[in-house]
This record gives sequence, structure tokens and C-alpha cells, in this order.
Amino acid sequence: MQLFFLILTTLSLFFSQSTPGIKGAWELRGVGDPGEVATMIATDNYLTVAVYNENTNAFIRTYGGKYEATPGKCLLTIEFNSTDTAEVGKQISYNTTLGETSLTLEHLVKTTWTKIDDAPATAPLSGCWRITARIGNDGNLSPMHQGSRKTLKINSSTRFQWVAINPASKQFFGTGGGKYTLMDGIYTEQLAFFSRDPTRVGSQLVFNAEVQGPKWIHKGKSSTGNDVHEVWEKQ
Repeated sequence: MQLFFLILTTLSLFFSQSTPGIKGAWELRGVGDPGEVATMIATDNYLTVAVYNENTNAFIRTYGGKYEATPGKCLLTIEFNSTDTAEVGKQISYNTTLGETSLTLEHLVKTTWTKIDDAPATAPLSGCWRITARIGNDGNLSPMHQGSRKTLKINSSTRFQWVAINPASKQFFGTGGGKYTLMDGIYTEQLAFFSRDPTRVGSQLVFNAEVQGPKWIHKGKSSTGNDVHEVWEKQ
């Protein structure tokens, strides 16, 4: 019996040490037109990729969904794809090779990504969040209908991307993302891409932020000066 538990413990430790740590933010350069950048954010269970041109501020495409990682493999179930809705619902299996600061993914082609941050457990906003309540025209905070359409915000410790999607109808409504900081309850976003308005790229938005367990309370002013009061819940 003691030998059985020893073997079981050893296997558990081996598997946990071998599981690829793909959580965090990754970047891919040198593929496509000059200035074209791809950013990938992986949380515990959700992964997004956004491609944009940092020279022209043009948004190019994005896709993502839930994923599972095992040693040497990553299985991604597509929930949205801005350029090919036929991909929604499909599963893509990647072979993965993890280096100290690099991640190689191989499906139809092989790409090697560079780590641009980690996703430590101590980063309070790291994860996949869904908006569940917001202030209405009456000035009151009201719950939002949790149907198939949803708005998600996917954060590493320094990068963010939000997406508005409907996986059931395969619709994509918009996205934006870039860098963020959280310091002394002040959450600041700087846009690197925005699918709806490239002239907004480079702008900063500042909000008050408070994490209460699985809820993120988000308050401030929008870029148009309107009051923002939202509740996001970790998925």
C-alpha cells in the first residue's frame, strides 16, 4: 500500500511539473507585412489571439476560445473568429514545445512565440472575465441577461483583450486590447488595437478597480465622457 501511494505521488508530481505553463501573454513578429504583430493571451482556461499592424494601427483579425493543455499538446475549441465564422465550434490540436521564454505551436505551420509577461496567481485581474452587470440609463446598476451573446475580457498580468461575441450564432461584434496596469486601485488601459475605430489606438482610459472574490468592480468614465459602472465575473 505504501509503495502504491509513493508511485501515485511521484506520477502526480511528474505530471504537474511537465504540464506546459502557457499561461501569460505571448507575441509573434516577423510574419506577414512590416509592422504586423500577433498577441496571444492564455488564462487558466481561455486563449485569444489578436493580429494588428502597429505601424498603421489597422486591426487585422482575432480568434479564440476555451483550451486544454497537456504536455506537448494544446487543444483549442474556437468560440469566435472574426474572419472565418465557419471555424467556430471546431477544435484545433497544436503540438507545443515550451522554452524558458518561448512557445512553439505547430498545426498546419510552425510558429515560435516570445513570452512578454507571466500570469502569476498574485495578479488580481489575470483571468477570463464576463460582464454581468452595468449602469443603465436610469443611473442604476442592473444585471445583464446571460444569454449566448457575451462580452469577455481576457487578461494576463499586463495585457488585455475584450471581445463581444455570440458563439451560438457564430457572430463577432468587436474587440480591442493592449497593455494595462493596476496600481492602488487604479486600472489604466492603453489601446494597441481596436476593431471599430483605429483612430482610438494609443488612447488611455483610467478607471477605479476593485476585486471582490470572483467579481471585478469597474468604475469611471468612457472615452465619450459617459459614466461607466460595470461588474465582471471570473469564468
